[in-house]
Amino acid sequence: MDSKKFSIILIVIFIIGAIFAVLLFSGAIKVGKSKTDTTPSGSVVIWGTLPQASLSDILDKINMSTKTISVTYIEKDANTIPSDLTKATLGGFSPDIILAPEDTIFQISSLIKSTPYTSYPESLFRQSFMEAGEVFLDKDGIIAFPVTIDPLVFFYNRDVLSVSGFSQPPLIWDELFIMNDLITLKDASGTITRALIPFGQFDNVFHAKDILAALMLQSGNKIVDTTSGVKISTLADTTDTSKVINFFTSFSDPISNVYAWNRALPEARDTFLVGKLAFYPGFASEIYTLREKNPNLNFAPGQLPQIRGTERPITLAHVLGVSLTKSAPNPNAAYSVMLLLSGQEFSGALADTLGLPSARRDTINKATTSSYGNLFLRSALIGRSWFDPNKDATNLIFKNMILNINRGRSSVDQAISQANIELRSLLSQ
Repeated sequence: MDSKKFSIILIVIFIIGAIFAVLLFSGAIKVGKSKTDTTPSGSVVIWGTLPQASLSDILDKINMSTKTISVTYIEKDANTIPSDLTKATLGGFSPDIILAPEDTIFQISSLIKSTPYTSYPESLFRQSFMEAGEVFLDKDGIIAFPVTIDPLVFFYNRDVLSVSGFSQPPLIWDELFIMNDLITLKDASGTITRALIPFGQFDNVFHAKDILAALMLQSGNKIVDTTSGVKISTLADTTDTSKVINFFTSFSDPISNVYAWNRALPEARDTFLVGKLAFYPGFASEIYTLREKNPNLNFAPGQLPQIRGTERPITLAHVLGVSLTKSAPNPNAAYSVMLLLSGQEFSGALADTLGLPSARRDTINKATTSSYGNLFLRSALIGRSWFDPNKDATNLIFKNMILNINRGRSSVDQAISQANIELRSLLSQ
């Protein structure tokens, strides 16, 4: 071979090598990867009940950290998510992820894809999340991953307690019996002008169902339990439920010595805001609304009182969860985003933004930005939830139970039995 031909061959080899290098460094040629790269990528759409502003910074960070995934958030009304998701699923434009409280997620459970325990072991879930989040554990897998916890707490008017001779709110429910004579005030006609606590009614008690559920959970009644993979009502399973209902309704019985509330009074939260109510059971997240509506109200949150003699304190808690829809257009990328949102970094960041505890155990020792962060955290740690299949339907069941007792239509046991029948019917649908 002469030198001229040899030079031509070298030039050709050099050109081919240069082209290969350009393709390699541009990413056109993947080295060390399979022909089918499984790295999650593409767009992911989240529907959620949180305000858009509370998630904007967090989603920006997720988009920057994932690089290959673009996440979009659409704020939705919790009351319309079931119908909106049904329409979107039928129309072929379902979101990938739902971010909502547990009672909203349960209402759309037929449209949610559970994560099997082979992919995320149940033991790892229990190690990672607080007990309130275990309401998302089902026989077939994980319905949703917990993100934040909003526990039921006991707001109290500090001025009312001080002028009545009390320095602290009660820790035990029956302490209210002693406090009532000094706190509840009536005028000459018997009209209540200052109330102890908004118990006994339903329509003017902002969280009546949640309060009743908390009392039942404290008494040991799970409200809904699972037997052989089937969910059933346990409302009528213990005599303690009757004690709970009797306790609740006694405060609106005019002939009771703890009479402190009636249906003619304004709604409970409004009454608390004008300083005419000593105790208001509400969720931790409400503290900001209360402050905004009346900056001059001298109040503070306390832990929800407990039933005397119970060994383990309990309060009700709403759990914000993140779940994958069955019709998710991009399930692989959505699953990655779901794990990020419920992970330590982003769950903690969202919790700080909302002023609520993260649902993760590994965030417990981290500093909180909330004024009452430690109290909310302690309440979150004892928080429990229950499988509420349809929040509107169960609200009506609980409401009718209380109304039938108050109007003399049913005895306490009869009303509980009827509520139990109705809840079992609802669960079987």
